Formats: sequence, structure tokens, C-alpha cells
Amino acid sequence: MMKLEIEGLCVSLQGSPVLDRLDLGAREGEILALLGPSGCGKSTLLKTIAGLLPTVAGSIRIDGVDMSSVPAHRRGAVIVFQELRLFPHRNVADNIAFPLKMQGVDKKNRRLRVEELLEQIQMTGMADRRISQLSGGQQQRVALARALAAGPRLLLLDEPFSSLDEELRGEMRSLVLRLHREHGMTTVLVTHDKEDARALADRVALMSAGRILRVGAPEELCP
Repeated sequence: MMKLEIEGLCVSLQGSPVLDRLDLGAREGEILALLGPSGCGKSTLLKTIAGLLPTVAGSIRIDGVDMSSVPAHRRGAVIVFQELRLFPHRNVADNIAFPLKMQGVDKKNRRLRVEELLEQIQMTGMADRRISQLSGGQQQRVALARALAAGPRLLLLDEPFSSLDEELRGEMRSLVLRLHREHGMTTVLVTHDKEDARALADRVALMSAGRILRVGAPEELCP
């Protein structure tokens, strides 16, 4: 059963075509890696799935539901951007609790959920830290926790490890894999790093010039 189904997707930015009749599917509970060079349309595809960019043609379905008229906040898809977009003026707890507050969750249950997520990302006791006091890896963990707080059906990760050194990349890959399994989400990961795809993905989709060239197992497409 496909969790995400994309057919004939066309997207243009400032009048220039970026995605061209793109077809892709992600199975329920899998990690699908989008692998390709910079400028091939990977991040554009992720933003379009999330509802942040309009389509010119084609369809996007999540759980069998056509998303063409569904606003971003109701799609059940949450994106973690490469630049993270954390709130620098708020502490760790407030950042993680933000989507819960938007959903109308009361203060007590927000606090309990934040504590659970801090434990999951191995940052217990750091709820009151300012974002500016955190390392790059810790900020990545907070961004992941904030995304998970929203309870997404579909998690979209845009180059999540690009700013980290190799040791931290390895730690974050392990964390993402563990959280993916614990939460049972379908995850789409954008990367240009074959090692990310090999370590995390159930399947890999090779992209070039706005289209999917091939979809297969990591050991087949990332030798």
C-alpha cells in the first residue's frame, strides 16, 4: 500500500519548469531517499508535497486522499528544513511545544509530551536552554523533536545532516533511524550523499533535471 503517490507532477518556479511529469510513490512505513545533484529538484519536490509550493499539473495523494485542495497545515506532512528554522528567541521546550500549542493541546500535556520527546532525542534536562546555547547537532535534534511533536503521517527531511561533521552525521543517522522505527512514520529524505541513502533508506529514488530516473534498493543504486 502506498502512503504517498505522485503522478505527472509539474512545478514551476518564477516561470521556469523545475519538476517535469514526475511520478513517485512511497510505501507506508518506509524511508525513501531522494538522491541527486544540487538543482535537480529534490527540495522543490519536498516543499510541494508539504503544500508549500503550488503545482502546475499532476496529483499528490497521501493515504489515498488528493492533496490538491488541502492546505499545508492539514496534510499530515511535516518538513524539517536544511536551515532548521528554529525560533532563536524561544527555549528548547517552547520550540518543541510550538506545534502542540497550535493544535490546542493544554499546557500540562504539552509539557509531558515535550519531556517524552526530549528523552527520545537524548536531551533530557535541556528544556530551558536557549537555541543559541546548543551545538549544531543538538539543534538538529530539537528540529526533529518539533517535527515529531506535530504527529506527522509523513516526515520530510531536507538535507538534514549537511552542516554536520562526519562523526555527528553518523550519530544523527542512527537517531533518525531509531525515531523513524519508534514512531512508525513514512519518511522521505532528500540528500546528495550516498552514505546517507545507504545507511537509512529502504529504497532510493535517483533524480535528475526534475524527473525520477530510477527507484531501487540502496545497495543497487548506491554502490
